Amino acid sequence: ATRLRQHLGLDRGRRVAIVGFGRIGSALLGYPGFGARGFDVVAVLDSDPAKIGAPAGGLTVLDAAELESVIAREGVDIVLLAVPAEAAPAVARRAAAAGVRAFLNMAPVLLSMPAEVIVRHADVAAEMEVLSFRLAESGYVPPLAAAGAGQSAALSASALEGALAPGDEPAAEAEAGARRADEPVPPWLAIVVLLLLLGVVGLGAWIVRGVVVNKDGATSSTRIEIEQLEDRVADDPRDMKALLDLAFAYQQAGRYQDALNDYDKVLAADPRNTGALYNKGIVYRELDLDDKAEDTLWDVLEIDAAHPLAAAALGEYYAEKGHYKSLIEAVRPAAESNPEAADLQYLMGLAYENLGRRDWAEMRYRLALQYV
Repeated sequence: ATRLRQHLGLDRGRRVAIVGFGRIGSALLGYPGFGARGFDVVAVLDSDPAKIGAPAGGLTVLDAAELESVIAREGVDIVLLAVPAEAAPAVARRAAAAGVRAFLNMAPVLLSMPAEVIVRHADVAAEMEVLSFRLAESGYVPPLAAAGAGQSAALSASALEGALAPGDEPAAEAEAGARRADEPVPPWLAIVVLLLLLGVVGLGAWIVRGVVVNKDGATSSTRIEIEQLEDRVADDPRDMKALLDLAFAYQQAGRYQDALNDYDKVLAADPRNTGALYNKGIVYRELDLDDKAEDTLWDVLEIDAAHPLAAAALGEYYAEKGHYKSLIEAVRPAAESNPEAADLQYLMGLAYENLGRRDWAEMRYRLALQYV
């Protein structure tokens, strides 16, 4: 338990300020689980003159105008934002400028913050949408609706799995007849999600790739890194971390055979190393060795069914092939475990749309749009 608390950063305790002392703020202050988990609420602030100076669970409500000085005086690590949506961005910017790097936002608005600032959005309505979607996906029918329609039970999970079991993928023409025409996916929805995903992925690739690129595809920094890692591995061939880092550096430089050789060395020592397996599968994809890539990425998912990178890579492969049932089998566990992974939700939506479940597809697309 001690080691787990250290891993979660709870061994040192965290000092918390609640900004906004309305119904949500007062409920948060009264939550008994904070203290037991190492969170110490050290300040409560509000801008309402009628609340400033009022007692609040052993504290006194302070003036939100003094936010910066309170953060400095109390050593605040985390701010819980329980203010109206229109006020949240300005309050968050002030707290971040004062040194706070972590926020739990209860306001129904997305905050645009610098990269070094961590924000978690507690959007209750969005979470209710997710619950509603999962009820629909399970085939659940409310008891009253079932009774009114003379139905005895909802679609069983096993029946659902059977309906979507992987196998020979039907042609698009055969699937067209099963599509629901009464609830079409809005044409703009999948396009918007895809464009946003492409923008995020493209920007990430530009950042990773760097500015100076040499003829072999390696950045100047990658060349230096390779030389340093080769020296480390030469000094200690049993240093598996250095060997794995070297394999990845080779991969980034386009030296695929060198990368495969070193990934194999890592896997000889640790056959369940998902990092080596996943990147080996990606190298196979780069070399157009699709069968080997597919097998290797499935090896990752057999070890960790919720591995988001392997699931996404397999999902993209099956989407290219039009194998939508296999896509769902590969991606669903990771999509359920990582609902904020917009790329996985998009792939699930794409598969459901092409399998005729446009209602499910729309829910997945909307979920992707929420997190992209």
